[in-house]
Parts: sequence; C-alpha cells; structure tokens
Amino acid sequence: HLTNEEKGVLFQHLLDYVNDLKPVLEDRILIGVWKPIEQQLKRDLKKFEEVKLKRSEAGKRSAELRALKKEQQQE
Repeated sequence: HLTNEEKGVLFQHLLDYVNDLKPVLEDRILIGVWKPIEQQLKRDLKKFEEVKLKRSEAGKRSAELRALKKEQQQE
C-alpha cells in the first residue's frame, strides 16, 4: 500500500543497507515497513555465516584427508 515514490525510497534504503552505507529513514511509515525487512536480513546473515563456517571446516577436513591419503599412497 505504498506509493511508487515510497517504494523507490524503501528500495534505495535496502540497497544502501546491504552495501553498509548506514542509511537513515525519516518517514514513520517507511520505518514501520522497514523493520521486519531489516530483522529478516539479519537472521539470514546469521544463518549464512553459520553455513559458511561449517562449509569452511568441512573443506579443511577434506583437504587434510586428501593430503593424508596422498601421503599414504606415496609410501
């Protein structure tokens, strides 16, 4: 139920937010619309960081196992 101008401001705010430009909204309505979006983005980022860490650890373990296997084959 936003006007095209409000949608544009909200979208620009989203782009600035994800690019770490620390944007500030002045309009009360847009702030009310923005807060749930911001919370979801934070939850998604936390989830992404957890997955990234798990995949990094798995990759390191895999590399160690491959190196060990290669070492055993050379002997």
